[in-house]
Amino acid sequence: AYGNYYGVLHEFKEIYKGDSLNLEKYFYKGLVYLELYQFQSAIENFTKILLIKNNKYSDESRWYLGLCYLKIGQKLKAKNYFEEILNMQRYKRNEAREILQKIKM
Repeated sequence: AYGNYYGVLHEFKEIYKGDSLNLEKYFYKGLVYLELYQFQSAIENFTKILLIKNNKYSDESRWYLGLCYLKIGQKLKAKNYFEEILNMQRYKRNEAREILQKIKM
């Protein structure tokens, strides 16, 4: 199954060649890296999305950044992203609340 994800990453390179600031590219690359357990690469891609304020991928990127940081044991950073989600009252708010209750610090 992972071979398929590596193929997708190769396709991204071809599709978005020369397009350095394509939020869609960063979002889907982030998802693929997350599926491959390459959390640092996923974090890099989702973080690039948040550099552009209030774009259509911002809310979901916050959610996935929280998950990535949780997976690599950085609970404080994860907590910050989940708290942002709660404060904004948007994407996956209830799920963020549940995770925050489980990772009390």
